[in-house]
Amino acid sequence: MATHGTENGNKNFNFGLPIVSLPGRGLDASLSLVYNSQVWNKSTAGNNSTWVTFDVDSGWPATGFRIGYGQIENQGSYGLTLTDGDGTRHELALTSTNNYDTKDGTFIHYTGSAGSGTLYYPDGTQVSYGASGSGYRAYPTKITDRNGNYIQISYVSSVGPKISAIEDTLSRHINLDYASNGDLVTITKPGLTGDLQVMRFYYDDVTIPSTGLFSGINVSGPSSTTFHTLRYIYLASATETNNAHIGYRFDYSPYGMVYQITQFRGMTVSTDSLTTAGTVTEGTHRRRDYDLQLSNYCRQSFRRADIYDTNRRVGRAHKWRQRAFLFLLSKRINRCVNRHRA
Repeated sequence: MATHGTENGNKNFNFGLPIVSLPGRGLDASLSLVYNSQVWNKSTAGNNSTWVTFDVDSGWPATGFRIGYGQIENQGSYGLTLTDGDGTRHELALTSTNNYDTKDGTFIHYTGSAGSGTLYYPDGTQVSYGASGSGYRAYPTKITDRNGNYIQISYVSSVGPKISAIEDTLSRHINLDYASNGDLVTITKPGLTGDLQVMRFYYDDVTIPSTGLFSGINVSGPSSTTFHTLRYIYLASATETNNAHIGYRFDYSPYGMVYQITQFRGMTVSTDSLTTAGTVTEGTHRRRDYDLQLSNYCRQSFRRADIYDTNRRVGRAHKWRQRAFLFLLSKRINRCVNRHRA
């Protein structure tokens, strides 16, 4: 079942959809698709200039989306940041050589470097991190519970975040297949007579204006005025009467943020190829899970909206001094959003 709502205090919209769950021996293997509308982040550079950056988290399989088990990111002299699979962030502060601890009451301990190490949870769970390549993010490669049961995560070319396969405690596999351009096409799980497709992904190029989005602030936007993002998902194993399948469509604002998610019943696709997406026919029965059609006044307010950050000292290496975890819309925009929802 899909879940959706807003984060308290900032009105960031979030949407979650379970993909697959394999009950295992002591430890289940599961994946979910998670979206958060915070696709612009504010930060302060070393020369005290202010920037807003698009897709600073390098969302996968598309901007604002997450599939997987999280990551650990190098923040230079400020330590590390642990990001859970649902996007929750924890500061990992350096306490001694190669040892880091959270400060938010979660009592999570990490031993290692920015590229590899082991994360320890209070319940005895251990997570091994690696698959960092030459980048500044490391990804989970093995999750072990207190009794020694474990699942293993493999990545395309051994570098995250693109997962290639997950092996559960019973040696079953969840596989992720890709098109030649690197797009995730489908996710499969074990079935009675072979692998069973559970979700398919379809993409589109969305246009963002090259100017006029923000004023009085430096902008680091997409490399071009279009960005490649997720348009449809198709639930290949979710059927209703007459073999009607469920799917979702994502519509985007000029800022590259999802403003509407529509659920379709009776969606069909042109192929079930593992590596070629094909095309989608939406179907006739639909329900809007999230519909934020701003009035003209609200749209203009959004274009002029003030941008806030949390001023937390958790900056990235190479000149960054601060990384704001929350990109807060102004109260004026929140009033527009809440008035429209009412």
